[in-house]
Amino acid sequence: MRKTTKLFILLLILIVQSILKAQTLDVSTPFDGAIYQQSDGKRSINVLGTFNSKTFLGGGYVVQAFFQRLDLTTGNPTLDQPLIYQAAQQNTSFNIHAVDIPKGWYELTVRAVRKPTFGSPKTYEQKRKVGVGEVFLIAGQSNAQGISGRVAPNTVFMDAVRVSPNVIPGAGDFDPTRLPDNYNKIQNLVATSSNPPGIGPLGNSLWYWASVGAKIAQSCQAPVALFNAAYGGTTVTQWATSTNPNARSASFDIIGQENVYQPGSPYQFFANVLRGYASAYGLRAILWMQGETDNQAQREKGSKWGDKTLVNRALIPIDAIFGNGASPYSQEKRYVRDAGEYAQKLQYVIQQSRIDLRLRDGKKFPWVIARTSYENNQTSSIIIDGQNTVLNSSGLGSLVAGPATDAITDRFDGTHFGFGGLNQAADAWTASLISLCSNPNWGQVTNQDLGTEAQSVTISADGTTVSAPPGSSYSWVRDDGTTTDLNAAMCSDQTIGSNCVGRFRAVVKNADGNIIYSQAINFPYTVVDDTNEGSTGSAPLTNGCYTLKAKHSNKFLQVADGNAGTRIRQQDGNGSTNQIFKLEVVDNNFYRIISQFSNKVLDAANAGSAAGTSINQYDWTNSAQQKWRLEATGDGSYKFVPSYTSSLAADVEGGVSDNGAGLFLWTQHGNDNQRFYVQSSGCTGGSTPPTGGTGNPSGGNYEGYFDGADCGNTWGWVYDRNNPNTALTLELLVNGTVNATFTAAEFRQDLVNAGKGNGQHGFNFAPPANLKNGQPQAISLRVQGSSFLLTGSPKTITCAGNGSGPTTPTNPGGGNTCTTFAETCSGNNSEIRNITISVSAEGDYPMTIQYRAPEKTVNGSVRINGAARSVTFSQAGSFQNQSIGTVHLMAGSNTIGLSSGVDGGIICFNSICLTGGNTTPTNPTNPTNPTNPSGNYEGSLDGVGCGNIWGWVYTSASPNAPVTVELLANGNVVSSFVASEFRQDLVNAGKGNGQHGFNYPPPSSIKNGQNQSISIRVSGNGFVLTGSPKNITCSGGRLSADVVNSSEPSEGQLTVYPNPSHGEFTVRFFASKDQPIQVRIMDLTGRKLTERTVIGEGSWHEEVLSLKESSNGLYLVQIQQNGKTITEKVILQK
Repeated sequence: MRKTTKLFILLLILIVQSILKAQTLDVSTPFDGAIYQQSDGKRSINVLGTFNSKTFLGGGYVVQAFFQRLDLTTGNPTLDQPLIYQAAQQNTSFNIHAVDIPKGWYELTVRAVRKPTFGSPKTYEQKRKVGVGEVFLIAGQSNAQGISGRVAPNTVFMDAVRVSPNVIPGAGDFDPTRLPDNYNKIQNLVATSSNPPGIGPLGNSLWYWASVGAKIAQSCQAPVALFNAAYGGTTVTQWATSTNPNARSASFDIIGQENVYQPGSPYQFFANVLRGYASAYGLRAILWMQGETDNQAQREKGSKWGDKTLVNRALIPIDAIFGNGASPYSQEKRYVRDAGEYAQKLQYVIQQSRIDLRLRDGKKFPWVIARTSYENNQTSSIIIDGQNTVLNSSGLGSLVAGPATDAITDRFDGTHFGFGGLNQAADAWTASLISLCSNPNWGQVTNQDLGTEAQSVTISADGTTVSAPPGSSYSWVRDDGTTTDLNAAMCSDQTIGSNCVGRFRAVVKNADGNIIYSQAINFPYTVVDDTNEGSTGSAPLTNGCYTLKAKHSNKFLQVADGNAGTRIRQQDGNGSTNQIFKLEVVDNNFYRIISQFSNKVLDAANAGSAAGTSINQYDWTNSAQQKWRLEATGDGSYKFVPSYTSSLAADVEGGVSDNGAGLFLWTQHGNDNQRFYVQSSGCTGGSTPPTGGTGNPSGGNYEGYFDGADCGNTWGWVYDRNNPNTALTLELLVNGTVNATFTAAEFRQDLVNAGKGNGQHGFNFAPPANLKNGQPQAISLRVQGSSFLLTGSPKTITCAGNGSGPTTPTNPGGGNTCTTFAETCSGNNSEIRNITISVSAEGDYPMTIQYRAPEKTVNGSVRINGAARSVTFSQAGSFQNQSIGTVHLMAGSNTIGLSSGVDGGIICFNSICLTGGNTTPTNPTNPTNPTNPSGNYEGSLDGVGCGNIWGWVYTSASPNAPVTVELLANGNVVSSFVASEFRQDLVNAGKGNGQHGFNYPPPSSIKNGQNQSISIRVSGNGFVLTGSPKNITCSGGRLSADVVNSSEPSEGQLTVYPNPSHGEFTVRFFASKDQPIQVRIMDLTGRKLTERTVIGEGSWHEEVLSLKESSNGLYLVQIQQNGKTITEKVILQK
């Protein structure tokens, strides 16, 4: 056993030392999710940390804290400017005293930036959420503690309502022996919107407290923290008795059992939580709700609750507090005889709590006392009178009347609140508490009042001596980054001893016995000499092979094949060389990052400076777009910043965790999808890329044909007889000058039949936009690194444009027409590759898509003008044809969205072909109108757009009958349809069965680029719906025309149709140019069901979403862009 312990300690030392070989910005105070009790609408916060950098020690970094205000509900940044504070430095520790933070919810960013005189730019940062608001501690019994799995239906789940997430196992057990006597922890706080199982340490569910927190947060515009130390089945006697930490109070009699609590429980458990969290954050009030079990005990009396001898920790009899005076030991009176006895015991508990948490200047933290006794459908005037006696007593002070809950009769078991009762309890508690937060200068206790503001440790310049701040006693306790365990004390001296190895936080008691927390520190503490940044200039890592793992997803970057231009993507680890990269220092400061599978390097496409520039692999050309700066973030990960700009960083597209998500450049934001763990691996693959910039074999024996060229494609094949299975790199020459390069690696069966190796030597390459200027261009193709020109060179093309994309061919309506394009790939269902095709007439067309899926069979998606259909693409290393079936296309331009599916998997496309097609008339004929019921009608045309017209219509004469309506454009009937879709809001408004809504796509006949005045009229009646007319202008076949009333595009508009939906539906919104937009579906609890990120193009955008796997009901659709969030409801009715 001793050998095992020694081995464990040795391994721990090695691990810690390996971690500390790199400089780390470590911010551990405040705790993540912390909410500090406000006073007078503000609060000062100490931000503590360490930065074990010798450059920092020498004054080479500026450290600042940024407080960015967040939306209370969503946690998204607001438009407010951040509050900025400067750090005070002492050797390698720092303290940022953020003075007078206004009440609110914030993202705290601590950032260390190297000064220019100390080297090239380098930034470290850490983020967390903190707030200034209201802090409550819950005490009492089960109707305060909560029942597992039950939550008030009226709860609004908010990011700024925070709870301790870990509920101890004993909390769900009414056996009092299960309640531990030594719980003493403080944890990071999580949002109620993250659906934690309860409110730690004892709350079995969010119960009605999450609703109370949300109501207070909304009313007082401040975040709320809740801690629950209530325990079911307890009497006021047990709370009073257990103020003696050695007393083992008894519960009701169970035959054959002593049935006693752990020593000092339940009160001492509550006192530990009070001291731990109030010392850290301050406190608004204790919320006391108890009395049900006292009602039961008072009714049953001696049969189960007779007086009993009290025992201590060693089960030796002792005198009971407020005992019966029996000899030789005064016994515990387990039931209260009258209201006065109840009041006496509760008063004693309140007094003891104010001893255990001592306030300066004679202040007293408030107790809010509920009047409650309801048990087994019975109430007790004795208990209620006792609670009122406490509230009316003059000696205690700072007492507040809580809700009177006996009037709530919705109890699912005769005692505990039913769902309706939970709503009523939430409203009642809120009414009692609102007055507290609306009076910012009464009752609250801050940790300035307690003398417990966080204080920094002292670290010697060489890092060998680490001492806690001054106090009356010291403990160095374990801290794992989320939990500080005050019971896991390893050292008890002010200066941490050498036997303490790991991560520790100093817990110091002040003269009042209250707790002061320092920052956490890894020990032994090592100051890293980064003044020279090693032998490679400012490059932090030595040359070698590494895996690159995205921090947010734990997935590895990889290449899918050996082709130039293949996108870098993330994937589950497979141990193969396509997930191993060699880092080599170039130009003293940068790296080239070489795939050990393909021998190609990471390349930012065309040295793009715009967010969204893809990162691909390419042959080494020694260009700036192939050189990368690695910046340590301070948490063991790195950012990859291109050498030519410091404003962008490598970013996993959309921040998703899906396999196949691509890598691109995005504006630096510091989130985990821009952070990568660089982990050493053996170099088992390729070598350093050749400096010539070509991967073609030397001494080749080439043949090949340039088959054709137009403004959308160049195509042909090329082959090396000496290397029959090697794909060759070609140069595209325009008027004799190299304009672009690409790899010929597409499969052609005719080449296999002709004996040309594996047949993977074909190409289809889209001519670059810069040659499209209306002038003739002579196009030739040459094998890179040689003088061999493909037979058929040159070919002359003339393409209109000023740098615009390829001209899309027009489908004449018969025969086969193909739209070819440069290979484009997708790795997940959020990477939608939109291709525009055109047809001359609206109609139904058989469609075929050419694809390859090199990794596996992929369940992909093809979106026809936004309408998605699932297509299975079988695994194929070379391009294959896949029938999509017959699709309906509009006259003019149509958008075809190609993507992988929800399960991920890389799939690449290069052409879309149409065959013939049966066209439909431009103006559809109107159906015969059925007879509508007679009567008075009401209804509303809610909105119109080029993709949908929506509203409702109803007659009270036939409240459950659907109504046929006519669609009028400029006064002429162009269509008719039945309004019969279900809408819950109509049911709520008393409109029959609610089946009177409509979502109707406008006919193509009104999409002609002209203004259309749209009205909806009841057929055969003449009633025109309120809101008519509305104006739209839609171009033929487009889904992105202007919307209602020809209004200017606005980020505040969100349309969902059809609504209700049978499973799939479309959301339409304006997507600001180059901005990331989050599109998500949530259930009514706020739980995200799906989320994707799209990059705006400065136009109207449509996304097809699905709830096919969900149950019928009401859901929320939400878009978030530019700090704004818009939410609409959608009804699923399958």
